[in-house]
Amino acid sequence: MSENNTEKNKPEIVLTRENLYNEIWEISLSGVAKKYGISYASLRKECADADIPVPPPGYWSQIECGKDVVKTPLPQTKGVVINLSGSSASRKNKKALNPRVFTELPKKLSTKFNSPKQVAGKPEKVNSASSVSPEEPESALSPPETFSRWGQTYNVYDRETLYKEVWQMPVTEVAKKYSVSDVTIHKVCKSLDIPTPPPGYWAKLRAGKPVTIPLLPKNAAPSKKTGPRTEKPGMSPEDRSHCLGFLQEEEREIVLTAAEQIWLSPESEPLHPKITEYQIAAEAWEKSETSPEDSVLWAQWQDKITPPFLWEELAPETQPRVYRIIDSLIRVMEPLGCLLTENLDFIVRGEKVTLLIKESKKKTVHVLTKQERKELLLYQEAVRNGISAQKPSIRKYDYVYKGRLSLHIDHWKEFRDSTKVRLEERLGEILICLYESSEIARKEREERENARLLLEKERRCREEGWEEYNAEVEKTLALKNQAEDYALACKIRTYIAAVENKEESNEKTAAWIAWAKNKADWYDPLIAREDENFGQRKHDLNDEEKELRKSDFHRYW
Repeated sequence: MSENNTEKNKPEIVLTRENLYNEIWEISLSGVAKKYGISYASLRKECADADIPVPPPGYWSQIECGKDVVKTPLPQTKGVVINLSGSSASRKNKKALNPRVFTELPKKLSTKFNSPKQVAGKPEKVNSASSVSPEEPESALSPPETFSRWGQTYNVYDRETLYKEVWQMPVTEVAKKYSVSDVTIHKVCKSLDIPTPPPGYWAKLRAGKPVTIPLLPKNAAPSKKTGPRTEKPGMSPEDRSHCLGFLQEEEREIVLTAAEQIWLSPESEPLHPKITEYQIAAEAWEKSETSPEDSVLWAQWQDKITPPFLWEELAPETQPRVYRIIDSLIRVMEPLGCLLTENLDFIVRGEKVTLLIKESKKKTVHVLTKQERKELLLYQEAVRNGISAQKPSIRKYDYVYKGRLSLHIDHWKEFRDSTKVRLEERLGEILICLYESSEIARKEREERENARLLLEKERRCREEGWEEYNAEVEKTLALKNQAEDYALACKIRTYIAAVENKEESNEKTAAWIAWAKNKADWYDPLIAREDENFGQRKHDLNDEEKELRKSDFHRYW
């Protein structure tokens, strides 16, 4: 059949502006171009001619990050019907897959898995041009086989079923189905000799490039394996809304996504700079642990021998493991605004969250060393000979590190190694707990601050009350003193009137009366006359403070 006949038999693709606008803003411009088998440039030109707005650069990245986006409304113009089949781009892209191929792809994969013509060791190729994720097959949606023992739920991994699942969906999705980490799925696949998709496999599949699916090799080993569930099942939208509810919605989704995708950093990667500084400080402390030199003062040396917080709790061979756990946490949390201090404490949302990591110890009977046996023999010999000697101090038990870790977050949340689950497999829970602890620390800090402010307010109120009381006392005493001065002035005037009635009038008596009236006015707080010898009388003071005293100037002279 000629190329022209192919073009004539090709069905027309006729869409309204509204339909094309909705599809572009739902599955992107490139997705619509692949869906209808036309080129990206031609579709963009058709949108420009029909006045259809397209998503701006970075629109889909903002949606993936959970940020708010603005959808440009469709302008109301003429020409509401668009024919995409007649474009030159459609003629150039004759090999593009029909949209029906996208829904048929999982069936093809299932047929290849179950085909009896497969030969072990010979991979088959699958060509897919789909940019849309294929529908999950029935085996991926069905719940895994499980059983319970001693309160722990265990998965049953079937070799053929798991082989189909890891090639039908990413390993992270398979891990969510089994409620384990993706590291566990990789380990199970390795133990059952199941090949897994290489890096870049799913990107090639989404881009429509040919990919290779290796066949399941023949193996005489058992086809099933059991293992415990180490993680909680994927959270529902309602559970996600309640988890970390103190955060804003955008920040909460980012933290939960980081907790789901956290990965133990490989040993080949260098540690965080703060951890490296801590290692250097720990090595310096180890060197200074011996007795000080004569040139160093005891107090100075005493300050130098303070051990790091991890040093006395961990065996030397366990410390690299702890460093790697802390490194994995801070590398995920640092882009979220968290910090790591010199003492390996986390600063989460501005609050300090302290980690305490210990290694369990086993109590064993102490076995005497050669030196201890020698000291004990010398002591026993001295006792037999009647010589005074001091008994050597030998401990009865030894405490040997067992390798199991326990991680305490601010002394309220604890994570422990078990026979089935290690701390490395619970990094997501630890990350969420660090944020929860920061919220607890924030509330405690605010409570302490509010209590301090309340005490300060009560203190100010007490002080203001005492100040008001003292002021009232001073005013009352001043009133009393002024009244006493006024009463004294009245007595003097009464006495002056009696003298005037009794004494005969002469110059001496008149002079005395005038002087006495001036003194009465000096005592009277209403007149407050200033005396040439005593000055102004301080009526507010008490009698003792206002008492007139003779001046013994000869004594000072």
